[in-house]
Amino acid sequence: MKILFIFTGGTIGSLERGGVADVDINVSKSLAQLCPNDDLEFASPFNMLSENANVETLSQLLNFMLAVDYNKFDGVIVTHGSDTLAYTSNLLGLSLGWVSKPVVITAANYVITDPRSNARENIIGAVTFIEEVNRGRIPGHGVFVSWTNTGENTKIHAASRLLEADAYSDSFTSFGNAYGEIIDGRFSAFDTKKSSAGSQLGFLKNRKLTLRSDVLLIHSYVGLDYKNINIDKNIKAVLLKLYHSGTSCMCGGEDDSRSFLYLAKMCKSKGVDLYITPAKSGSYIYKSAEGFKNTAAMPIYNLSEYAAYTSLLLAYALEGEDRKRVIEELMNYSSF
Repeated sequence: MKILFIFTGGTIGSLERGGVADVDINVSKSLAQLCPNDDLEFASPFNMLSENANVETLSQLLNFMLAVDYNKFDGVIVTHGSDTLAYTSNLLGLSLGWVSKPVVITAANYVITDPRSNARENIIGAVTFIEEVNRGRIPGHGVFVSWTNTGENTKIHAASRLLEADAYSDSFTSFGNAYGEIIDGRFSAFDTKKSSAGSQLGFLKNRKLTLRSDVLLIHSYVGLDYKNINIDKNIKAVLLKLYHSGTSCMCGGEDDSRSFLYLAKMCKSKGVDLYITPAKSGSYIYKSAEGFKNTAAMPIYNLSEYAAYTSLLLAYALEGEDRKRVIEELMNYSSF
């Protein structure tokens, strides 16, 4: 197989010296030893710890990935840090859902020389998944994540469903469920409907995009008071992460700064687009959720805040019909 390795740093590409871990490109290249029979190419748009990521580095990686000639490879492996893996994975999951070859992002919980590290399992899982796809055993176009939680088989996640890792166990899970797992060198799918995001955004190929810090993500929490949030002139959109049942505080109406209705009124007065996620539909809704109907808030259904936020970053990096296409794609992605 011919595989393109794209190194961006993170723990998986770091070396520990004197109790401090930092990136070392030679460590990244040593990962190739886990793929002795493959034809490999290497690239590195940058090399950094992922907690230092910002919209500029996201733009750099996105543009690099949009310019890859995927027809030259059987698959692509991207090594990344775990801290911001959920953001990068969800962004690439939407942006590259049209790619016909498997793109697998992976990371590590400890540096590769640490006996507790899952780096080897994660890389081997990525290679195994690419092999399985190329042999026609499973569908696998688009972007995925390979990660091994302690005591478990290596899981393969659809990138656009990945959630942030648990801070205690370093375990990654998916919004809903993972695509499947590697068992005895073979991939076993949990649900083939989660085989890829399948986005129709192929028009982004070879585009040069500049993501901006103009989408504000707000998490609902007990005690949230919107008067403490400054929505300045640079903000183009606000995304409110609702409670898990698709609700938010509606107490006191639009004059109560603790109420969602206050936020909606504030966004409207400033000409800022307002989105809410995860919105839910079903046989009934809670009384509090009725308040959404009388506002200009745009619901995003069945998505995590990571998928919704990075999709909006992408959308607001575009203008006119291109932005509309991304937002329509986002609104239609109930099966992400």
